[in-house]
Amino acid sequence: MTVEAVNAGRMQAFRPSGLLKFPTVAGVATALFTHFTTNNKIIMNKITSINGTFMASLNELNEHTENESIHVTEDERTAWNAKADVSALSTKTDASVFDAHKNDAVAHITGKEREIWNGKQDKLTDETGSMTLDGGLSVAGTITAPGGVRVPLPSTYQEAMSYEALLEQQAVKDWGCMTYYLETMVPSWVTAMIRHQQLMASGNPATPNTSIKEGVLNNELCDHVVTITPASGISLTGRSTAPWVFANYMGCYRNTGYATTTAWRFAGSDQVSIMLGSTSHGYGSTTDPSAACYTHPIHWADYNVSGADYRYPLGNAVNNPGIREQGPAWQVTTYPKGYLGSSTSCLIRGTNYGMEVGASDYVWALVPSILYLSVAMTPRHADDNNYVVNGWRLYVDGLHVMRMTSAWLGTGATASVTTKVKAHDVRSTRQVGLRMGGMRIDVNPSMGINDAAPIMERVVMRDAVVKPVPEVTASTLEVVAAGGEVVLTVSSTLAEAVYMVNDTMCGHDPAAVWCSQSSEQIPSEGGQITLTLAPNTTGELRQVWVFAGHHYAQAAVIKINQLA
Repeated sequence: MTVEAVNAGRMQAFRPSGLLKFPTVAGVATALFTHFTTNNKIIMNKITSINGTFMASLNELNEHTENESIHVTEDERTAWNAKADVSALSTKTDASVFDAHKNDAVAHITGKEREIWNGKQDKLTDETGSMTLDGGLSVAGTITAPGGVRVPLPSTYQEAMSYEALLEQQAVKDWGCMTYYLETMVPSWVTAMIRHQQLMASGNPATPNTSIKEGVLNNELCDHVVTITPASGISLTGRSTAPWVFANYMGCYRNTGYATTTAWRFAGSDQVSIMLGSTSHGYGSTTDPSAACYTHPIHWADYNVSGADYRYPLGNAVNNPGIREQGPAWQVTTYPKGYLGSSTSCLIRGTNYGMEVGASDYVWALVPSILYLSVAMTPRHADDNNYVVNGWRLYVDGLHVMRMTSAWLGTGATASVTTKVKAHDVRSTRQVGLRMGGMRIDVNPSMGINDAAPIMERVVMRDAVVKPVPEVTASTLEVVAAGGEVVLTVSSTLAEAVYMVNDTMCGHDPAAVWCSQSSEQIPSEGGQITLTLAPNTTGELRQVWVFAGHHYAQAAVIKINQLA
């Protein structure tokens, strides 16, 4: 439709006949507005060109302007204008990737780390290849120094190269020689003790059939060679130092500046019992060989008190409960297989003085043989009885056997140092030899080391194996006078054989063995041994002690009463 056609149509609307239908002016106005609005839309939608130019319809225009999905808003234009150009995308990355890197603590350093690193030296060595450190140097491996290590003489212990470690290392070397090269471990203090014993003329017990002197036995140099010729009854000899003369030689709790280990090498007969250490009553030995204290083959002592039970030390309540200084240091007594008549074991008795008043006791152990015996001074332990002032470790042939204790509540030092040898009913000449050695650790307070006993314990316990005491239960602990059997059931946490001997055993008189055993050995998995007690015709209550233990370990003691 053209413009001309449109105008012609509009004029037709103003014909008088059309206006006469409205009675009022307002009606005429409303009619005119409606007419023009409606008809203009109709007319505009029908126009297709103006002056030859093609035009879109009004409907098409409205549809376009009202379509929000194809037009942008002001907010959208602002946001899009703020986005990066395509040329800038090559310099951007995903935000999640950046955040992961930013939060990576391993890939970044802290201010403290930067301060530490900036404070380090530029390189380890200077222009000459030397290295100087302000602090210490610790390495897990070995330091190789083909040119040697030069240590300047320290002016104080703080500047020393672990003086305590040097002491300990030297002691480790000496300890290794105690069992294999004893002659290299005979210091002057040992020589002084031995010479004093050899020259001491008084205070020594001796039966007429015994002699003791320095000599060579079995090609071994011995400080004491004891010769016992045939005789019935008890054969006894020994040597002791004067009381208190050598109080500080074998150890004293008053002086922590040193610790000692004393060792003996045995040679010759295994048919004699040997007592070593300090005298058990602290002052001197009983010199009468016929004294009651020497009578029993196992429970013999070197003190003699009327009515004393020699199965216990003098400090025990059954002997003398009030005088504890009579247990000064330690004492060890050996009973070899030939002396016992045992086919499997030697018995050893040690002292345990650090008990409650009246409760001091002996401790017992079993070993297969004895060539070297050593006793090392060690400190008291936190769980020890309050009366313990220090400990002692017993070794046989370099193997740990058991721990002993000292009380020293009297004058507090070792008394006489003693060596005694005893046999029963000797039917042929017997000889036994003893060689004494020792080692000592002396500390230096000026170097910051004040206690030697802990060093000694570390040395001797370095490779030691402490074996458990087996569990033993008895079918009964009391047997009638007519005799009877007791079954002992033995078990242990250690998978090794357990051995057993009793204190009636003595090779010199088989008839005296009134308690016999079905066996001396229990297999590693445990088992039973039967004891047979002969009739008791003595008219008095008697008691048998049975010792059960692993070799090189403390033994359990089972005490069985037989009624009269």
